[in-house]
Amino acid sequence: MKLKAIIVDLDGCLVNSHQRFKRLNLKAYENQDKEAFVNSIKHYNNDCRGDKVIDLGLDLFDWLVTYYKPDHIFFLTARGSGGYNPTIQWLKDENIWSDNCTLIMQQENLGDFQFSTQSHHAEYKKQEAMKIMEKYDVLYAVDDDEQNCQAFAELKIPTIHLMLPLGRMIL
Repeated sequence: MKLKAIIVDLDGCLVNSHQRFKRLNLKAYENQDKEAFVNSIKHYNNDCRGDKVIDLGLDLFDWLVTYYKPDHIFFLTARGSGGYNPTIQWLKDENIWSDNCTLIMQQENLGDFQFSTQSHHAEYKKQEAMKIMEKYDVLYAVDDDEQNCQAFAELKIPTIHLMLPLGRMIL
């Protein structure tokens, strides 16, 4: 019998990264200015200053963990792996991290950066969920992006699409 697990996204679910997101040079992204955009990614990954807990997301997470008692929690994010250590530290500082958690971040090679789309993130999350499902029975996934939720649903993972109004999330 497989152990039970849950999959939870960070940004937009547990983390309001709106302030830190401003570090990304979106004009450079629009203009496909690779060097400027990669530099802004490095700045974004450097630390989690400005990130805040989304209380409603944390309440939902706490309730689901308490109710379902998963053996393992996978934080599956499209954040680049360059921000791994600051993200782990932020989760620990906010008392969200425990011994039964794993952080999975999208591998990034900024030296060979390629501009991508959100559908690329959905495919990445689907592939990672498939790997998790080899060893775990995934009880549910929580994500704020419709394409990501659809990717989980295609794997027959019950999925909660968490939608918070931007005005409420920024407060």
